[in-house]
Amino acid sequence: MLISEASFSQENFGITPVNRLYNTWGGGQKGGGFSGDYLLFNTSRNVIQVLDCSDPDTLIEVGGFDLGELDVISYTIDDAYLYVAHQEGLRIINLDNLPSVTISSNFRYDAGIRAMDLIEDDAFLITVDNRLIILDISDVNHPEQLSRTNLNMTPINIRADGETCYIVGDQFLIVDVADPENPDILWREDEPAIDIEVIDDIAILAFGENGMKFYNVSEPNNLQELAQTKFNSYRLSKVHDYLLAFTPYSYVDHEEGEIYVSEFSVFSLSNPQFPVLISGPFWGYGETLFSASGNRLVCPGSDWGKRDVVVHYFAEDGRRTGMAISNSPIKLRNFEFNQGTAYLLYEDEPYSLNRSLIVAEPNRSGTLNEIADYEMGSPQHLQAHNGFLFFYEYGEGRIRKLNIDDPANPYIDSIFFDFPRFCSGITFSGSFLYSGLSAGVNSGLLVLPVPNGNFHREGSYFLQIGAEISSRPAVYGSYAYIAARSDGFFIVDVSDRRNLREVAQIETQRNSYDLDTGNGYLYVADGNLSIYDLEDPEQPHLIHEFDPPDTLFNVELHENYALLYIRDPRRSRKALMILDVSDPENPEISGYQSAIMIQDVAIESNLLYLTDVSGLAIFDISDAMSSRKKITPTVKEFVLIDPAYPNPFNSSTSVNLKLAIDANISLELYDISGRKVADIVDNLFYRIGTHTLTIKGDELPSGYFFIRLEVNEKIYSQPLIFIR
Repeated sequence: MLISEASFSQENFGITPVNRLYNTWGGGQKGGGFSGDYLLFNTSRNVIQVLDCSDPDTLIEVGGFDLGELDVISYTIDDAYLYVAHQEGLRIINLDNLPSVTISSNFRYDAGIRAMDLIEDDAFLITVDNRLIILDISDVNHPEQLSRTNLNMTPINIRADGETCYIVGDQFLIVDVADPENPDILWREDEPAIDIEVIDDIAILAFGENGMKFYNVSEPNNLQELAQTKFNSYRLSKVHDYLLAFTPYSYVDHEEGEIYVSEFSVFSLSNPQFPVLISGPFWGYGETLFSASGNRLVCPGSDWGKRDVVVHYFAEDGRRTGMAISNSPIKLRNFEFNQGTAYLLYEDEPYSLNRSLIVAEPNRSGTLNEIADYEMGSPQHLQAHNGFLFFYEYGEGRIRKLNIDDPANPYIDSIFFDFPRFCSGITFSGSFLYSGLSAGVNSGLLVLPVPNGNFHREGSYFLQIGAEISSRPAVYGSYAYIAARSDGFFIVDVSDRRNLREVAQIETQRNSYDLDTGNGYLYVADGNLSIYDLEDPEQPHLIHEFDPPDTLFNVELHENYALLYIRDPRRSRKALMILDVSDPENPEISGYQSAIMIQDVAIESNLLYLTDVSGLAIFDISDAMSSRKKITPTVKEFVLIDPAYPNPFNSSTSVNLKLAIDANISLELYDISGRKVADIVDNLFYRIGTHTLTIKGDELPSGYFFIRLEVNEKIYSQPLIFIR
């Protein structure tokens, strides 16, 4: 056995971001702003959502992007560029082709950037180690540091106006930056403040519960205090020439805990000695006031507990004239593809078991066209099969199925199967549904016959295993493999569904969290990836152990590639790795994408759709899936055939086969005398995967028959009995 380690620098490669949709709130909002008619704002973690605001009455989500593992502190937007201040410096991102973005440059400063502002071709940065850095950004691809000045104070925020910078923190500074290579501190005062805004020659300082102060700064060497108000102010901005003052509040909700809300008000400074409240207060959600641009202000929320995004519009007299609200962001859970149609399961409300289903048609541009939205109850574990979407309904402890023959009009077909145990996942192989049921010592494997998607209750079978089942079963031929954490994994002979038989329990050095089969091999996620040869499916032989950079919890096979979901339990960092396993004894990393909090993954063509705690991420994986020439797997049997079911039959029966390689297939039906009765499949080409071949008895007399199945010139046969 060979143990290989993922010895590479954890830079993303082979998996290219295309778009992000359905971006979800998750805390940690740090700002936003406008690039033309596009609104960009931070929804959760480091995800930036993009909305089209060209219609003042409607906000349309066009996508988004993820900033990865940057430890972001704040954002600034200047038309075509996004400036991201983070703990290791400044990143400049080109916004010309939204929602697609490209990185223009990175300015590294290990102490970190706390806040920034812009004047034409200069960027003014205040740093975590209490300095003012001025950058020449006339060439955004190569920013040049012009100066670095020790401020001898702890800065919090900065505003640049004309040839002057205003800095607040534990002191109030005014800095002349007419010569950016030699900035000159003109004024220093022990006036601790938390934010600042400048309108004409008036500087406004926010002091939280201690209100605001207004200064005339027309002569920076001789400040004149004009007014002071007791209006609670924590963040300041401006629209037209009016001041926006923001105040956060919090209250305790009995269901959600501490909730942050806010209000903002509009002040006229036509007489700066007597600031006048002319509009507001208006309610928002969260702790952050977003940016204002022209006559627009963006803030999260419009009512108590609502997690919408609101754009407020203001007239030139400072009065609010209208507002537009985006649809409430949703939290996606599962994602499934069936015949080119996407099915997305989402929570109706935060932390709710009630969920609904979005039905959408994807396109190559990385967007989805919604065609239906269907209330589902409390489903988990979506799995498409034979024109149905099967799922486990958590609230009622049952497996149900949704008819999706017409994707635009799905409907619950029937209550499928009830059981008093928790379902850990659903797998289909041939005409059978396999589910791992978790209920302590009563845990086990459930097998249900589902020919043509129809359920026969009298044909359900259960084998008690009595271990902690942690994922869906994996099926290879006549054997089911079940991950059981500290108990390793179990092997069950399912060739006779009426007599399920536990064959073996394989102990592993670490917890077995998940597993999957492909091309004659078993892949076990046990912190590492353990690969077993299934030449003898009752006694798997460990041939390779792959050691990823962090702990592996989930594995999913797609043809010659394994998708690995890895995370570091201490830092809760997650990532997706694509491993080329065309040669299972020598797997190679072909793609890596970091900073993903994975919920579910689906692949369609060369696009990978990933639901995470922040929404739906779409990636192009064509590079990862073509990293090296595919090798035809060396499998003892390249086709695995289930017995026809039902047999005997009176309307139709199905034969299921699992191909380890692409193959040409013919299926013929013969009577007992050897006379060919029908050509079911005539030398058609089938790709790797599981396929169902249906034989109809509409024109058959009662009697004995047999099928002749030819796969790449190899012959298989089975007897059938037809009863009218």
